[in-house]
Amino acid sequence: MSIERTDCTPNPNTFTKALAGAWRAVYSEADGRMSPVEDFAGLTHRFEENAFSVDGGVGRHAGTFSLDTSKSPIEVIYIYKESDGPFLGAPRRGLIQLEGDTLKLCMGPIGHDSPTDFNTKPGSQTVLTVFQRLDSHDSLIVNAAALNRLTISQW
Repeated sequence: MSIERTDCTPNPNTFTKALAGAWRAVYSEADGRMSPVEDFAGLTHRFEENAFSVDGGVGRHAGTFSLDTSKSPIEVIYIYKESDGPFLGAPRRGLIQLEGDTLKLCMGPIGHDSPTDFNTKPGSQTVLTVFQRLDSHDSLIVNAAALNRLTISQW
């Protein structure tokens, strides 16, 4: 009797297509502590093919990303092409999880290995952010709130 191997590895192209669109941050923590709401209120993350952009929060960032879907959890690697912060240069590795309209990103510091799980610890320089998918109506509301410096409540 032969047993056929079942491969449960997600297809990277399918996963990338599922990420496409805009995402609003609803929670963030760094180094084991919740970030102040004003730090992530209005933060919007966008994916299109292998490109990403982040607007709001602490500035604007954009670049390309790749996925390693053979790892569990899935590893994401960002290469920043533009940034208001210290992210240009070395790759930034992290973990990514997509469940329905909820996206979790746990990013390690520049030039280091990915975190091993979706937790941050004091001194780790690791950031966990949870996003909800935006539709076009939500995107207009978030952009208006960011322009008027309104705080969007936590999720």
